[in-house]
Amino acid sequence: MTTKQPHQYLGLTQDEYDTDCMIQYMRWCQNMAKAHNVPLQSLLANRGMSNYYTAQFLELEHSFKIIAARLDGLVDTEIMNRNYEMIMVELYCNYPSALIEAAKRLKIENPTFNQN
Repeated sequence: MTTKQPHQYLGLTQDEYDTDCMIQYMRWCQNMAKAHNVPLQSLLANRGMSNYYTAQFLELEHSFKIIAARLDGLVDTEIMNRNYEMIMVELYCNYPSALIEAAKRLKIENPTFNQN
C-alpha cells in the first residue's frame, strides 16, 4: 500500500500545497511578531525559529497523514481540509520563548541602494 502525500488528500497540486505551507509559515511569524512585539524580519531571518517551526509542522503533518489514511475514500476533500486545519491550528498554540528572545536581539541591517 502506498501512502498518499498530504496534498493528495487535500485535493491540491504539490505546488499549491507548498505555497500554502509558505503562507502558513508567514502567518505564524506575523502572529508571533505581533504578540511579542518583535520585528517580523527578525523572525523570518532566524534559523532556529525556522527549524522549530519545521519540526512542529512535520510532526503535525504526520498526524494528519495518519488520520487522513483512515478517512481516505470515506470523506470528501472538504472534510479532509477541515481535519487538516483542525490539526495544523496547533502550530499557533505554542511559541518558543527562547528563540523569540534571540530574535529580539537580532540586528538586521538593510542595505542602502544608490539610485543613479
